[in-house]
Amino acid sequence: MSKIEKLKTLNLDRETMVSLSYHEDGHDVLVCMQNETETALSQSDIPEQLARLIATEGLNTTTASGDSHLEVMRTKGLLDAYNQDVSTLESYIKDVLLDHANFDDHAFIDYNIDAFDHRDGQCDLIANIQIPLGELIDVSPELSWSWDVSVPMADGTLTL
Repeated sequence: MSKIEKLKTLNLDRETMVSLSYHEDGHDVLVCMQNETETALSQSDIPEQLARLIATEGLNTTTASGDSHLEVMRTKGLLDAYNQDVSTLESYIKDVLLDHANFDDHAFIDYNIDAFDHRDGQCDLIANIQIPLGELIDVSPELSWSWDVSVPMADGTLTL
């Protein structure tokens, strides 16, 4: 049974916000090069997985603060060069995520860097998004099993 099918059985309000989290640990990086996040992203599946959900028609994905991913990209001019071909939107967004890895300006992917010494380190990446339960059920996008799906319940939070 898929995670979305399990969510259907919970009989929750369709407006309930579902949190999805994709976490990758331990990308080896050279901290002395000061491009740790770009290196980790180039080794990561997160940009592709996040772009797939953001580009899925019928899903209004938002950041943890509730801002629409697409609106943030539009406001910051990151979609200005997009040619409006729906079939290439996912690929375009993936490229935006890879090319604009300035995490201080964009709230799409978080990171943590652990330096082992002056040269070597490790970069962990995490993408957190929110989607209304009703949209997630109606569209039923293919979710990689790497996505953790959390939903608020009366007695706490259920994570699948």
